[in-house]
Amino acid sequence: MNVLLSIINILFNPFSFLIFITFSSKKASYFFTREETNVTKLKLPPYLLFSSIYLTIILSLTYFCSIYIDFNAWEAFTPKYLLISSITWVVTVLTLRTYLKGMEGNIMGFIFFPLLALSMLTLFVLSFSDILSYHKLLTLNFPVLKINFWLRLIMHSFCPFYIIIFLNSSKGKNSENNDSIIPLLSSLILQVLFFSINWIVVYLFGNSLTFSQFFGEGQTIIYYLPMIGGFFLFILFFISKVISSKKRKQYKLETITYYATFINFGFIIIEIINYLNLIISFF
Repeated sequence: MNVLLSIINILFNPFSFLIFITFSSKKASYFFTREETNVTKLKLPPYLLFSSIYLTIILSLTYFCSIYIDFNAWEAFTPKYLLISSITWVVTVLTLRTYLKGMEGNIMGFIFFPLLALSMLTLFVLSFSDILSYHKLLTLNFPVLKINFWLRLIMHSFCPFYIIIFLNSSKGKNSENNDSIIPLLSSLILQVLFFSINWIVVYLFGNSLTFSQFFGEGQTIIYYLPMIGGFFLFILFFISKVISSKKRKQYKLETITYYATFINFGFIIIEIINYLNLIISFF
């Protein structure tokens, strides 16, 4: 029973459906057909293919984590509040059903999207304590990387949360040659300010947080994965701007950049868990 509930929860969780909508928006012609001016109809076969691949990836990653961490892979996705989860599944199914018949843009914007967002918020609030209890999820038995402090500092400028914010804010602006360094400097400045806030809070509880600890001292490769993702996103973004005159190549790079951004949203979750791993150790 837990296996079935877990699969249903993965496929019909409102967060999963919004992931599909985000993913499919770049290849709208593959997933949707336009029925009228503002009405789109979802094609069932591509959606089923996406769902199969999505389910396989989620379960594979969960199984990989279960090798290093003592937890049941199916229990991780079994809904804790079955009634609330069932209501959110109904919202997702109704949204999917309407898309299969033909979704009018205003109906999605004013009815279904707010319902999906409210469902996600409800699930997050109810599961907040559980999310915090999994803060050691990425504390795996990988060797500690001994990296020079200044190199660690530079790597932190590519944290995906900050990179996505500043790259998106620079879109549409006339860029000069030296603009490429601005997102990195802005990222570091914000992180230094964030360190100051954390240092004060930790100090008030009688502990000491050093600058080096906050910027990756004694961490493993898992800690640096988000920064690697942010680095590639940064490179792709500026390469696509350099070859803007070659439309075909630009389109391919923009597509790759789009999916890289999508992946980096996942890395932001790892970034948050890494932060929790660090801060909780001081309390």
